[in-house]
Amino acid sequence: MNDVRFWYGANLCSHREQSVVGQPTRCRPCLRTAVGYATARAEEAQKTYERAQALREGVSVTTARVLETQRDARVFAAQLAEARARLALLRAGSRKEDIREAEARRDTATAQLEEARAQLDQCSIRAPVDGVVVDVVANPGQFMSLAVPAPLLHMVQDKR
Repeated sequence: MNDVRFWYGANLCSHREQSVVGQPTRCRPCLRTAVGYATARAEEAQKTYERAQALREGVSVTTARVLETQRDARVFAAQLAEARARLALLRAGSRKEDIREAEARRDTATAQLEEARAQLDQCSIRAPVDGVVVDVVANPGQFMSLAVPAPLLHMVQDKR
């Protein structure tokens, strides 16, 4: 179980749910809420469209308003279908392809991390002996060439 926190609308959700690999992490209670919300919006849009159709017969509403309510009903029906599909995916769990894809992304990120660490190691200066730096010859950001070696600093070795 993962501690899942994500934004749903304007609210921060915090539930403990198993995350679905390859899918945006959403918790079941919030997806159920999204389905309920989408259902209500779709039903409301359908009723508004039906009222507009009834008023149309009495010539009380413009054709543009009828088309607008029809469009809204279709949009909210599509949002409802999408919310139901997301909930069904969450209930179904992770597919093998999604798991392999997530593992490949993890391996790629691990390789990139190792590469970045190697590059960082090349940017560090380590003295071969313990000592005290007495003079810094190079300036920060100065280009140094391996072809023409130049001292970066002068140091005095500890006598321990």
